[in-house]
Amino acid sequence: PHHENEIAQAETASGRDPFCGFWMHNGMLQLEGVKMSKSLGNLVLARNLLPHYSGDHLRLYLLGEHYRSDANYSSESLELLRPRIDRLQTANVAADPAATVQRSHPLIRAFSAAMDDDMNTPLALEILDRAAGRVLDGTSDAGEADALRSAASILGFAFAGARGPVNGDLNA
Repeated sequence: PHHENEIAQAETASGRDPFCGFWMHNGMLQLEGVKMSKSLGNLVLARNLLPHYSGDHLRLYLLGEHYRSDANYSSESLELLRPRIDRLQTANVAADPAATVQRSHPLIRAFSAAMDDDMNTPLALEILDRAAGRVLDGTSDAGEADALRSAASILGFAFAGARGPVNGDLNA
């Protein structure tokens, strides 16, 4: 009943019926094993993190756990992601922001399969990491940097540049 009530409120407030095509509930974000909550006063707010980390950095951190799993926040874990986000950003420099990426590209197919598997963002990020490695070591195919940028943009990564369109609807 809780989710049905949320949906009914959202549809009434927005005037859209249905309000959305999918309704998903995420796990709790914890701090030192305790659920973050206003009443406990243990919130870590994005606005306090943004002066120290990019939006892409925070996005990488949050997408590293499956959406249904509880996640434990730690500043140490966030710091450990600096080399990973730097690597993804560096690999994306090689992409052509205006390129149209074919849905049949192997990276796009693998990324789509991960997202189709109950939004398996940890696996999708591994796929992006492997592609970034190939782009950086020069073993990628001609369109892999563009496919990497396109797939990353579906997860909301900006990498400080324009994103190219994907030829076809991924519905991810």
